[in-house]
Amino acid sequence: AFSLMSYNILAPCYCDTTRYYHCPEYALLWNYRQNLLYEEIETLKPDILCLQVRARLAIFLIKTAI
Repeated sequence: AFSLMSYNILAPCYCDTTRYYHCPEYALLWNYRQNLLYEEIETLKPDILCLQVRARLAIFLIKTAI
């Protein structure tokens, strides 16, 4: 058996208060969202991790953290 974790993360280039006016500004910052994602990954420790709508910087940061 294996575990699979899939997230559709919003690429930092798409995070702005014009599109996401209902979100607090801090919640759109990559550092904030990245830390929450790291915590989820560490908690669940999936065998396979899938990320959609990614940015190269985001993937680099996730790879270095894992």
